[in-house]
Amino acid sequence: MARFGEQYRAKGRTRTLDSLTVPLLAGLRADQIRNLGYYDSTLRQLYHQRPSNVPVPLAKLESPGYFREFNFDEELRNREFISNWPSLVNDLYAELEKVEPEIVVAPHPFLDRHGDHQYAAIALFEALHRWDREVKVLLYTNHAEGNEAFPLGPKDGMMGLPAWNEDNLNITGVYSHPVDIETQRQKLIALESMHDLRPFDPRDGSLSIR
Repeated sequence: MARFGEQYRAKGRTRTLDSLTVPLLAGLRADQIRNLGYYDSTLRQLYHQRPSNVPVPLAKLESPGYFREFNFDEELRNREFISNWPSLVNDLYAELEKVEPEIVVAPHPFLDRHGDHQYAAIALFEALHRWDREVKVLLYTNHAEGNEAFPLGPKDGMMGLPAWNEDNLNITGVYSHPVDIETQRQKLIALESMHDLRPFDPRDGSLSIR
């Protein structure tokens, strides 16, 4: 169990650092990049056990806010971390207050099958409801329900919409963002910087099939 705990901790540290540094390649400033530091694969549990706290799985951390402490922003680094649903919604509300966005982009809670993605979106919707401002919400899927390989086709080809057979999406329109060739190249460099997308397991160096 201790070995798995250290692997969880190491993977969490690597993913957190990736999330805070790779956006620099897109031209964001360090003070614009933020990670709230909630534990992997716990958001569904946070929601269904609200308002109870949910401990970190497997790993033993120096402090509950271990992953949050890697942030560039001092206020966020020092903000109290509590692993429960009300705290997650409060954190997202605080980010809305700070950034005052006109557009918010999030995973679609139906089209994306990843539990953390689904419940992060639900928490965001709760925070947006409390914030009560006019904002455009764009939703996407990263792990398409029923087809993890989506989208299919060449990397520079047209992309269709993810398949869905229900009538409960309540989508008011479709947005397509064109990307020129140079931006596509820069995106590939950024993707290569994400350890999760490389063909080896960072925990032990073995090749992994994705």
